Amino acid sequence: VVDLLGEVFTGIIKNLRFPISMRWGDYDLEFIRPIHWILALYDDSLIEFELDGIESVQTSRGHRFLAGKEVFIDDAGSYLDQLRENFVIVDPAERSDLIIEGMKELEEEIGGKVEIDESLLEEVVHLVEYPTAFYGSFSTKYLEMPEPVLVTPIKEHQRYFVVRDQEGKLLPRFIGVRDGAEDNIEIVRAGNEKVLKARLDDAEFYYEIDLESTMDERVEQLRDLVFVEELGTMYDKVQRIRELACYLGEMLDLTEDELKLTDRAAALAKADLISQMVREFSELQGVIGEEYAYLEGEDTAVCSAISEHYRPRFAGDDLPETIQGKLVAIADKIDTLVGSFGIGMIPTGSEDPYGLRRSAVGLVRILWESNLYLSLPELLQETIRVYDDNDNKLTRKNEEIVTDVLDFLRERIEYLLSEQGVKHDVIQAVVAGIPVTIPDIFLKADIYEKIREEEEFKELAVAYTRVKNIAGDREAGDIKPDLFAEETEGTLYNVYQQVNNKVMKLKNEHKYMNIYNELKKLITPVHDFFESVMVMAEDNDVKNNRLNLVADVYTVMSSIGDLEKIE
Repeated sequence: VVDLLGEVFTGIIKNLRFPISMRWGDYDLEFIRPIHWILALYDDSLIEFELDGIESVQTSRGHRFLAGKEVFIDDAGSYLDQLRENFVIVDPAERSDLIIEGMKELEEEIGGKVEIDESLLEEVVHLVEYPTAFYGSFSTKYLEMPEPVLVTPIKEHQRYFVVRDQEGKLLPRFIGVRDGAEDNIEIVRAGNEKVLKARLDDAEFYYEIDLESTMDERVEQLRDLVFVEELGTMYDKVQRIRELACYLGEMLDLTEDELKLTDRAAALAKADLISQMVREFSELQGVIGEEYAYLEGEDTAVCSAISEHYRPRFAGDDLPETIQGKLVAIADKIDTLVGSFGIGMIPTGSEDPYGLRRSAVGLVRILWESNLYLSLPELLQETIRVYDDNDNKLTRKNEEIVTDVLDFLRERIEYLLSEQGVKHDVIQAVVAGIPVTIPDIFLKADIYEKIREEEEFKELAVAYTRVKNIAGDREAGDIKPDLFAEETEGTLYNVYQQVNNKVMKLKNEHKYMNIYNELKKLITPVHDFFESVMVMAEDNDVKNNRLNLVADVYTVMSSIGDLEKIE
């Protein structure tokens, strides 16, 4: 084992991948940071290997300031304890517990409750080796600013935790985590307070400058801010978003007042990109726009939509809550996708500088989780039309753009379905040909787990495959009952008509389990038809009539997906 692990470890280290790696010295090895030493033990035996001039050793080092000495590790089992004695807490979970415990102890002393942000906690855990929590204060005058203006420098820039009172109001306190023991904690506190004051002074300065301009004035200034060179300015993008958001609102039968709010929200959605606050604290885009709109007396739905339209900002993030926020978000994301694909700016491999994958996932999630049954092909065509009408010409053919964007969205749908634990064959069945609305795909996937083991479902799948093999890509045509030569033709036709009429109604109601129950009625007529009828008859009219019948049956049987994909 000792002999083999050296080669194993070498392979593991070389194959680790990071968003950004570096090289150092004359070595070819790439890693997230220069490697200073490699501790490699199996029980008490040194696992000997070399990695680009770095030889494995049986020593490590304690905390560089509290115990900078070299530490001989007796055996693998004592590693954690020996480093703990030298002020290095190796286990991230233990560091996290220490930080939380330390912050809780400070709560009583400062008279407030710490707000534990999980993502911030995870970041801080990996910035320290020997964590010690401490508290600090700042002037109450800063509390006069909107909370996001205050919280962003505290959390995002200084990585402190905010403190609130029992009612949830922000207190002029913060909790930080130092990498070290409690020695000289007063000096640490004073230094951190001084740095935070400078940050908050900057925020206050930029905030006061912003208040000198209105949101409408900033919208006009968007004419000088380029979105993408070939796709115009951010002002151009805003005009397209307005048109698309109102189009979506009309599709969803919004009232005239709701449409006015949607248009206003879309008009102001990007205004804060001109603000000093966003230029200094980019994390505040949308958030500070909501605050400024509120201060100017805009409707609360408009204010919320300005912030919400950026959601989801990351995987697992909340979705927009207001209908205005949802429509502006959809319009913004579909505009970015169509525009980028329209000029050939398509993600390849890991390259995605404009975040198109994030936009696509966000678009799918909003449509799916909000049950918005909007036709994707129609929406894409409308977006292309809006680009043309606003003189932002796309360089690729319309049909190419639609096809490529649909394929791109299909990949995101498959990813989200797999995240839900949906089996791969079901995914292939429900995304085949990508139905016109996103929620339909997820509804279909949901019923497969309930029906796939039923004998009738297996029989339906066999009947479906027989029909598909004959129908192929043939489009449905007129069926003439007077050309039927066999009784089974008429029977299949009659059952098809009854089933199709009910399925069309059920599709509009999105009741796919009911559709499945209707489709089962076709199993026997389909098998009887193929047992007694030669579809490829010598008489051309009879043959085409039978092919049209099969094509129609195939269309209705595809209502719950491509059953042939199910294993």
